[in-house]
Amino acid sequence: MLSGLIQSFHVLCAVTLAGGIAGSYFYQTMAMKKQYADIANYTQKSAWLFYWMVLFPLLLITSATGAIVAKNEHLTTQVPWIATAILGVHLLLIISIATYLLKRYFNQCIKLWHILNCLMLLLLFVIIHDAVLQKTLFNWNGAVKLFH
Repeated sequence: MLSGLIQSFHVLCAVTLAGGIAGSYFYQTMAMKKQYADIANYTQKSAWLFYWMVLFPLLLITSATGAIVAKNEHLTTQVPWIATAILGVHLLLIISIATYLLKRYFNQCIKLWHILNCLMLLLLFVIIHDAVLQKTLFNWNGAVKLFH
């Protein structure tokens, strides 16, 4: 029963994370289209606060519960969709840190910020897709050995 609760919590966290990143991205994008600098600044500050106070810890919680679920289900990194999920989570962590570092140069790097946010959404949806179907879109022949 506890395993089922952890798995349900993991799925809830992953879907909330995807929705939160998408919502935050579109919230900031809509504010950028407005011509009012004070609204755009407020939106940017509140979105960064939401990201680092809610979404980043949620990413860490999702990773931890995913590890617990994988251990309880006796899944190893030799399972291709698990390897894809692990790689995806690592990339999400790297990209989220990169978006934080771009905050200082936000006005000069808006296109890169858009690309990184879209890449985070794409990675999350690939991870969720692979976990639901328990197979991956990618061929990992031989590449799985990197995790051993």
